[in-house]
Amino acid sequence: MPASLWAAQFLISVCGGTFGAGIGIPMLAAMAIFLPDTLQHANALKVLLAMLINGVAALHFLAVGAAHLPEAGLMAVASVVGGYAGARVARRLPATAMRVLVVADALLVAARLFRSG
Repeated sequence: MPASLWAAQFLISVCGGTFGAGIGIPMLAAMAIFLPDTLQHANALKVLLAMLINGVAALHFLAVGAAHLPEAGLMAVASVVGGYAGARVARRLPATAMRVLVVADALLVAARLFRSG
């Protein structure tokens, strides 16, 4: 991977580790810019990196007492199940359909954030 992608992923990871959401689109965008690969492969790498980012953040928050184990455990199980199911669906989607879904998701999230802010 190019150093520029490592730098972008580091910045996205810091944001994702502290905020915990909204890292998927920037991660895919960085990979689309810096990696000559398919969207499906970039999405698979995004899922792996997001798991690592969130896992490290969860361990830190548990270690400092900022998270409660029952709730964190439930969220971890739900994330693993959702990630596994999402990866299976993403592997089967054509690249164009996946791009449309990623853009539609980003627009829906942005609209909801603008409406609530």
